[in-house]
Amino acid sequence: MAGLPSIRQSGMPVNWQAPLNRGLERWWKALPWLMRGPIWRDLTRRQAGVLTTGAVWKGTPRLGGVSAVSFDGSAAVVTIAVTRTVFTLAAWIRTSASTTQQILGGVGENNQWRVETDGNLRILTNSASEIDLTTTGVTLNDGKWHHVMATNTGTATALAVDGRIAGSVATGSVNARTWDCIGHRTGSGEGFNGEIDDVRIYSRALDASAIRALYTASRCGDVCEVLWAPWALAAVAAGRTTKNTRSLGLGRQHGMGFRTQIQPVG
Repeated sequence: MAGLPSIRQSGMPVNWQAPLNRGLERWWKALPWLMRGPIWRDLTRRQAGVLTTGAVWKGTPRLGGVSAVSFDGSAAVVTIAVTRTVFTLAAWIRTSASTTQQILGGVGENNQWRVETDGNLRILTNSASEIDLTTTGVTLNDGKWHHVMATNTGTATALAVDGRIAGSVATGSVNARTWDCIGHRTGSGEGFNGEIDDVRIYSRALDASAIRALYTASRCGDVCEVLWAPWALAAVAAGRTTKNTRSLGLGRQHGMGFRTQIQPVG
């Protein structure tokens, strides 16, 4: 891997020319060279998340990833603070618990993006007086990795699971929402019990085509969304590929001359 630039050398790994990165405000993704200590690095270099009270680097890697942050269902939390009115929230999650679990949370009842006890996905803000939307017929607590998203345009809210819209509703005006925690919400006992990776917050609402594109890109290691993708190479080295592969050129801009193949399941 000689010649591969470090984060310090390249500034930041986000490829801001990639269409999927337009409006990207925060991006917390488990990377092999950044999984140390109590910090979850934000790839946009705007705000690191702080692992506290039992949140640890481990877990079962998903396809297209190398690791995750593991949460204990109790007090484990990654602290952040992001305020948005129009937004997209995205994350990979894995859980088998039949409890209410916060993916992203705010203070008290104000902001909740969570997995319900029956495995459905729900988002509510301001004690459900502004936004309250829940999917039906979704099972997120089956012990498998799932990609989940929530979008708000200011007049409509949608939830997506594994690249497809799973529910939408018209909403009135929405005040700026602050998301304080990954895997918890301040003042609650609704901790996430499982693993979370690839958490993104956008300042725009992604449409259905972008939702599908993000799901596909993240399963392939985000080779177009970053300037270089050594974690995709790590996925290949670990054998996390499938029979139906497609070629993805990595590192050509650095003269490395290698190609790899990664393709998501499904």
